[in-house]
Amino acid sequence: MNSTNLRTSTPPSTDIRRRSRFLFTLPRSAKVMFIAYFVVSFIIFLPFLLEEERSVITILTFTGIFFAIQILSFMLSTRTLKRNSKTFNTRRLLGTYLFSDIVIVIPLCLIIFFNHSVEKQVESLLLLTFLAITINLFVIWPVFSTRLSYSLFTSVLGILPTTALVLTLRSPSSFTWLSIPLGVILILSMYLTLIKVQHSGLKRFNTPTFDILKAFLVSWTDGNPSDLENILLNTATDNTIDTKVITIENSKKLAIIIPNVHPGPFYPVGSYNLTERLHNAFLKKGYDHCFVLHGIVDHTYNIASTSDVDTYLSQLAENDNFVPMQNITTPITLTKNNVTVTSISLGNVPLIIISSWPFGGEDYPPKFTRSADIIMRKDSQLFAIVDAHNSIGKDPDDEKQSTLLELITECLSKGKDAQSHTPYCAFTTYYPRHTDPLSSDIGNGGIGLLLLQLGNEKYALISIDANNAVNEVRQAIESKLESLNIKLLELCTSDTHFNAARIRNGKGYLLLGEITKPETIADIIHKMATTLIQALEPSKIKFSNVKNTVKTLNEDVFKKFQILIRESLQLLKAESVILAGITFLGLFFISYFH
Repeated sequence: MNSTNLRTSTPPSTDIRRRSRFLFTLPRSAKVMFIAYFVVSFIIFLPFLLEEERSVITILTFTGIFFAIQILSFMLSTRTLKRNSKTFNTRRLLGTYLFSDIVIVIPLCLIIFFNHSVEKQVESLLLLTFLAITINLFVIWPVFSTRLSYSLFTSVLGILPTTALVLTLRSPSSFTWLSIPLGVILILSMYLTLIKVQHSGLKRFNTPTFDILKAFLVSWTDGNPSDLENILLNTATDNTIDTKVITIENSKKLAIIIPNVHPGPFYPVGSYNLTERLHNAFLKKGYDHCFVLHGIVDHTYNIASTSDVDTYLSQLAENDNFVPMQNITTPITLTKNNVTVTSISLGNVPLIIISSWPFGGEDYPPKFTRSADIIMRKDSQLFAIVDAHNSIGKDPDDEKQSTLLELITECLSKGKDAQSHTPYCAFTTYYPRHTDPLSSDIGNGGIGLLLLQLGNEKYALISIDANNAVNEVRQAIESKLESLNIKLLELCTSDTHFNAARIRNGKGYLLLGEITKPETIADIIHKMATTLIQALEPSKIKFSNVKNTVKTLNEDVFKKFQILIRESLQLLKAESVILAGITFLGLFFISYFH
């Protein structure tokens, strides 16, 4: 695969998916985390247990006390956090404690190796204990607890029993106690930074940042998007949108849906699985097949909540206002400056398909959508525009958008003189099985193929429920269809977000053809087309423009999230430098000047 085919820009929604794909990822086994935590904690305690000549009984006794206290402390932490946390589970808390213990172990081992003064070793451990409490607070307050008091209490319980036993073994009479004021500074510094992070969310969403983070976590790990959707609904507005529905009927019935709603933003929030839900809704209405194409919309047109998706689907289900179309015109295709526009008219309803293949492109912004609609309405009140979304690339710049608008205008003009034909149609859908390797590339809408015979020519419209595609997919499909004397009208993906943010790669999702070989996809389509050639029959075509009123996200919501993430990370990076600096200077001063 040519790496240039995977060029991506990072629009705000993509950036959020990319940044969050590894968030909250931990080993699956709680037992492994439990053992690792106790082993690392004991490694901290062990050098001080063995530093004097103690009897075997004393060593075993303190070892037993150590593990008993650790277990009791952990049980108390668990009980405390369970009371007021939707996001708590044992594995996550173990991961937090384990990480802070590892932060202690590494410098402590170096100190013990280079400095043989046990008093300085113990005081260094005391300073590192404050650092561990600070790290625990950094995780527990934002992720688990809604109350600072609970967060601080459980942060202390994660490490204090180990340090308390060490202090029991060693008399503190010779300590300088420098570690205590430095430790207090560490905790206070982290507290002030976290307060700043909290206010960043309040400023932009009228919701504390940690509540937003917890809402992400609940949706991510438990599949419950309600808290996050409520936050998004605070920024949402009622919006009237168009959904185009084309039906083709012969011995079977096909619905082609072009929603001006964008799938997303990511699993399991809002309209993330829009294509699957549309597909299932129309099959339930009695259609044999359903293809969902991508309108010229971006994530501004995400539906904010799953309940609003329900409303949207019910509005579509109630629609029976279809206009019959007698003929279909010969397709017109124009290419200029790396973009292609294909125009075909269903009766007097123009259908425009725009494509950036093979140079790639991302979603078109609302200003382009509005400009294209104005041009189309000059020609006809009924129309449909599809973004083929079949080649990954950069966000469309102003020049590209301007070129497309010119080509749309030219296609509409030339389309008026295009020859009309009585349509012969056949269509089918290939559904990947769960064991099929295609299931990682393709959503539940599968691979759809509409075969059109217009006069003596045959054309294929390919609809695949996928999130964009690598370049080789379209190339392989076109080559296979040419062997059957079929022209590729266009390859279109739905831009489904059914697994967005769940895939562990740089994008947070899989492109069509990124895992499955493009040749495999082309072979499947070749077999489908071979069968459909024998099934072509005269068909009735109808068109409907359904107006829906739903709550969609504001244009700047993802930019606000992106800014919030960036600001929070910058604050936390600065805080990590402060913590490291204070700890290093403290350890250095304790070891060499006292």
